[in-house]
Amino acid sequence: MSGLRSTLDPGHRGGSSAAVRFVNDRYRLGHSVVAWSDVDAFLGALDAAAATDRFDRIRFLEEARRLYRGEYLDDCPYYGDSAFVEERRALLRGRFVDLMVALGERYESVEDRMSAAAAFREAVQRAPDGCPPAVAGLARLGL
Repeated sequence: MSGLRSTLDPGHRGGSSAAVRFVNDRYRLGHSVVAWSDVDAFLGALDAAAATDRFDRIRFLEEARRLYRGEYLDDCPYYGDSAFVEERRALLRGRFVDLMVALGERYESVEDRMSAAAAFREAVQRAPDGCPPAVAGLARLGL
């Protein structure tokens, strides 16, 4: 551990380090060490989509869509089955479903039926309740 600390925090001289912390019986990297997070980028793209004009909205929504690659920490052997991640996982899944409904509605408004249908279908697939707004979107498209 001291080798890792000295690599990540060369000025470190024993004791606690900003680069590597021990919290809840686990070692964790400090926030200053992690320069990029897919979750932060995903949420940032959603915020940008909400704040932009309607012409750039699809671009930001598609960026967020590309960043969501499945359930939060599902492939992580240390945290994936932890009850501590379930709330965040459900929140991010819900945000993704909302994203797909918004993307479907946006594609629908520019008369891109195929892209709208694909977005609505993905929302239905990911949502635990079948996503009534996406089902309604598919019905509007006649599908």
